[in-house]
Amino acid sequence: MEIVSIQQKCYQPEYDPDKDEYFDKSPIKKFERNNIHFTCKCKINSQFRTLSEYKNHINTKTHQNFIKNYKIYNKELTEANKRIVELTRDNELLSRKNIDLVNENEILLKKNIEVKEENIELIKAVKNYRIELWSDLSE
Repeated sequence: MEIVSIQQKCYQPEYDPDKDEYFDKSPIKKFERNNIHFTCKCKINSQFRTLSEYKNHINTKTHQNFIKNYKIYNKELTEANKRIVELTRDNELLSRKNIDLVNENEILLKKNIEVKEENIELIKAVKNYRIELWSDLSE
């Protein structure tokens, strides 16, 4: 006998922005096999795997009450999750921008070193020219 891992997913109702309310939408298609086990937060150990189990589950009073008050119960959690997504996206954009700026900084540092080396060579050339002028004047 083999141990089989079971995939579980948390069921979440859909949101209708026109009516400003949540409603049940089946995550399971008719005649679908090998479905994921869904758990619902309406009560502990509330699970369904088939379409008939889903239909029975959404008709319970506990689940109906949960859907009516879903916005109240999960408002903070939903907002926090949205904020996390926004911050993650912003963090990724800023990380990419930081990488670009670091690369640009490296290029500018290399150019700066090249310019300093050119300045040193020019200073040496000017000193040599002055020495030649002084030697020509003193002769």
